[in-house]
Amino acid sequence: MTYEKDTTEDSFIGLMRHLNLDDAKFKSYDNTGFERLSYDELSDAKSNIEEQLDTLSHMLLQEYRADMETPLVTEDGYPRNDIDVVAVRLIRIKIIRLRNDLRSVYINLDKSLVERFNGNKEHNTVQESEVSSQSPRTYSIAFALVGEVVENGPAHLSGLKEGDRIISIDDVHAGNHRNLVGVLQKVQSNKEKELTVHLFRDNSRMTLTLVPTDNWQGNGLLGCRLIPL
Repeated sequence: MTYEKDTTEDSFIGLMRHLNLDDAKFKSYDNTGFERLSYDELSDAKSNIEEQLDTLSHMLLQEYRADMETPLVTEDGYPRNDIDVVAVRLIRIKIIRLRNDLRSVYINLDKSLVERFNGNKEHNTVQESEVSSQSPRTYSIAFALVGEVVENGPAHLSGLKEGDRIISIDDVHAGNHRNLVGVLQKVQSNKEKELTVHLFRDNSRMTLTLVPTDNWQGNGLLGCRLIPL
């Protein structure tokens, strides 16, 4: 695998060293080379990228009290002085690049998995849903933060709480949620149906069952606000 080198990446590595973190853990991938990797190599890359994303997302929230959407300038257009704007921007850029890498890894894992089962050596593009029943995946990177939860709404009744970090909703995860568009489509197409939700609460991993519905006193199908990480 070939690694990228640029000024932004060097600045990011400098930030990690400043925070006394092991910069060797934060790799930059050339995602055009993923198609040449074996299934095991892709799995290793997936685990590494997910670990980096989890660490960086947690760092944004805990160290810098920010997420991917937090404004970095004041209403007058000046950089905020209560946030380390440079550090947050560097981490955001790294997260965006890693998310793109993760999508590429998922695509190539799907291709490789189909080849394993079908004995087909040609690279065929398949939908993730076609292979998920053959090899269920366990995801580990949170992609959304639960904001306000309306009392007695679907999310509240499922057990979701403000501050929960969503790992997956059914087959929607960090690699395919497309800025939460995938969540919206999944919820709208599964009204009154059970969806499995995996999440982090504090330092624990949990699984809940969510039933989207408009048969309640509030608005929407969930009754909560999701914030992309």
